Amino acid sequence: MPLAAIKVGDSLQKGLDTFFAFIPNLIAFLVILVIGFLIAKIVSGIVKKVGQKAGLDKALHESDAKQYVDRVSSDASPSAAIGKVFFYIIFVFVLTAAIGALKIPAVTAFMNQVLAYLPNVIAAIVIFVVAAALA
Repeated sequence: MPLAAIKVGDSLQKGLDTFFAFIPNLIAFLVILVIGFLIAKIVSGIVKKVGQKAGLDKALHESDAKQYVDRVSSDASPSAAIGKVFFYIIFVFVLTAAIGALKIPAVTAFMNQVLAYLPNVIAAIVIFVVAAALA
């Protein structure tokens, strides 16, 4: 058997070994992603219902903030918006955990940087909302 055929066979074997060794990581990624998505949806729904039961929507539509709420949408639901914010915050953490399960260092490092920057984004949003409320 020629030497080149042996090298191609070895390369193919190593490639298949690497591929099949990666499958458990991929399954863990998918499981974490699906379960995390469901948890984020449930928490989002709970936050929305609590906001509605607490009268947040009615209070905002009857307050001076009505004009700002109507600008966004006349049928806007602040409770639904807060629920969506909770969903996305939870989902960012879920996505970070799922990507960590893939064990790809470059992607994991990128998601960790995104996660480290998240408090700055949240602080900027809070400052913007408070400034808009005071104006």
